[in-house]
Amino acid sequence: MSSPRELGDRVRDLRARKGWTLDQLAKEAGVSKGFLSAVENNRNQPSGRVLLSLAQALGASVDYLIQGDAPAGGVGDAVPASARVVEIPEELAALAERENWPFTKVKAVLNARLALHAKRSDRGPRSFTSAEWKEFEQLLAPYLENEAQ
Repeated sequence: MSSPRELGDRVRDLRARKGWTLDQLAKEAGVSKGFLSAVENNRNQPSGRVLLSLAQALGASVDYLIQGDAPAGGVGDAVPASARVVEIPEELAALAERENWPFTKVKAVLNARLALHAKRSDRGPRSFTSAEWKEFEQLLAPYLENEAQ
């Protein structure tokens, strides 16, 4: 599968793969819907700061957005999984430290939490307490055995 040829085409393709509307991506990246539409239609070139915001929102690298060099596959493949920034909530980090969880388990629990969050919400998932993270992990434990132990 070849990469779309223009920056706007790549932005549109990644947005579509995430199932997002123009409004959703514009909100995530902090730009107007009209500006984003112009970018996707290759009528406007975003600044470096906006490129970074778009890349972060789409789970891609700035390199991919500009040049289109990325491995074939899913939405986030423009940035190797090992190079992605993962923000771990304080409560989860504290629990993981107390419980001596490996990073792979923390990341799997966090990814499961984010995946379960309703896609139609305008807000991110509410913060969990350490006790709620522990309860969530216990519910996931049977599914995480091979992946995150």
